Parts: sequence; C-alpha cells; structure tokens
Amino acid sequence: MGKQFFKAWTEGCDRYGELDGDRADLYQQCVQNSGVYRPTFVASVFFAFSAIATSMNPSINREIWPQKYAAYLIGVFICMFIPNPVFTGFYLLLVRICAMLFIVIQQVILIDMAYNWNESWVEKSNECESREWGSGKKWLQAIIASSVLFYISSLVGIILLYKHFSGCGSNEFVITLTWIGIVAMTGVQLSGEEGSLLTTAVISAYSTYIAYATVSKNPNAVCNPTLGNEDIWGIAVGLTLTLISLSWCGWSFTAQERLSEGG
Repeated sequence: MGKQFFKAWTEGCDRYGELDGDRADLYQQCVQNSGVYRPTFVASVFFAFSAIATSMNPSINREIWPQKYAAYLIGVFICMFIPNPVFTGFYLLLVRICAMLFIVIQQVILIDMAYNWNESWVEKSNECESREWGSGKKWLQAIIASSVLFYISSLVGIILLYKHFSGCGSNEFVITLTWIGIVAMTGVQLSGEEGSLLTTAVISAYSTYIAYATVSKNPNAVCNPTLGNEDIWGIAVGLTLTLISLSWCGWSFTAQERLSEGG
C-alpha cells in the first residue's frame, strides 16, 4: 500500500529528473500540487451530487450529515491511491475554466454589493435630509471618501505593478489594459445619469488585484521577480474576496426571500 501511495503521488513528477537544485523544488511543488487536487476533486464531486440530490429533495440538504462526512472521507482515502495524471488531465482543465467563470461571477457579485452599498447610504442621506436640512451630507461625503480610498488603492497598486513587474511585454500589456479599463469604466459611470462612482471604484480596486494575480503567476523569472516565493498576501486577499462574495450572495438570496414573503 505504501508503494502504491508513493507511486500515485509521484507519477508524472519524475519528468523533472534528478532531485537537485531548482529541479528538486519543481519536483516538490509537483507532488504538493497533486496532494491539493485530490480533496478538491472529491469536494467537487460531493457538492455536485449534493446539488442534484437537493434539487430533487430539498430536505436532503439538512439530513444524513454523518453519512455525508463518511462518504467524503472515504472518497479522499480512495483518491490517495489514484495516479496523478487522472487529476492533471481533464480535471485540472475543468477547474481552470470554472475558476475563470467564478472570477466573472465574482465581479457581478461585487457590482451588486457596491450598488446596494451606494443606494443604502444615499437612502440614509435622504432620510436625514427629510428630518433636518443638511444633515444628510455626511453620508454623501462618506460615499465620496470610500470611492477616493478605493481609487487611491488602485492607483498605488498600478504604480507598484509597473515598478516591480515591468520589462516584459506581456506584463505591461496586462497592467496597461487594466489601467485603460479603469479609466474607461469611470468615464462611462460619470457620463450616465444612474452612475455609481463607488461601484466603479470597487471594481477598479478588484481589477488591480486581478492584474497583480496575473503578472505574479508569470512563469518567466525575468518577468516575475516573485516567482518561487509564497504569495501570502495574494492568498489572503483572494480568500477574503471569496468569503465576502459568497457571504453576500447567500445573505442577499435569503434576504430577498424574507422580504418577499407576505409582500
């Protein structure tokens, strides 16, 4: 069993040859990646079947959780002995496509959240104005201050990206395209009657983060000075954005159900 386990986790990673120098690091990263693919694959299959079962019988979502935990753990144990190529082939391509789709969906969620944030503070401003003239100005100032903060963060981020990741055409193209997109989005928002500067500011900061995530994953060491380093801040920001997006999506969905009941 131990030999089968070792063979499954190292199959495909032996292409890096002898374990010395940089190739040893690549070999180690390959084996570590293969360890990540297994539980995520089981989780994807688990939640896919759970979604199908719940669509047919919603009560299943609240039932038989001990059996569900057992099934997941058994699935992880079985996958420990499945060779790497099973996960580095179709599954890896699938999760890359799903990750791309999630980024698009995440932008929609952030836009919805920022619009609601803006409308909430505007409504608070109107309520204060209805009680006392001029008292609602603080809420509008808060919207402007928040927008300026996001824009400054985005501008600083763009400058740092040019400073640390310039010198390669691919990186400069990504950074410049992000900067042009931010300017274009701001212009479109300001030109419309229903524009929301706060929403554009939020998406501008998010776009800057996506640009950083792109150039920091460039496999060319000449273009990427952070290649091989652990990107703790990038992981933290990504997890925070994912948590915010999923929390807002879940809350807004349940809030809509609660508010719609009984008119």
